[in-house]
Amino acid sequence: MPSPLRIVIEGWQHIPHSYAMCTQYMELDLLRRPEVSLYHTHIPYVSDEWKSDFQLFSPNEAPIDTISSAWSSTRCGYSNGLAVPISA
Repeated sequence: MPSPLRIVIEGWQHIPHSYAMCTQYMELDLLRRPEVSLYHTHIPYVSDEWKSDFQLFSPNEAPIDTISSAWSSTRCGYSNGLAVPISA
């Protein structure tokens, strides 16, 4: 059996923003696929006023919290970023 495809998703989670919702739906779908090894890198929120809401997808979002963020030493086959760049 070939080794799983390593995918890193970079973006927001647990906030009522369209990018975060897209990220979470994509992650929920990828978690169901045995041929994928999924990792997540959190991108800082745009504002300190943004607060995490862990009930947005409840109870379906629980698997999202099991995604590892320890991918830096792992070779990645695909990376997808979904956030707004912030310029100072």
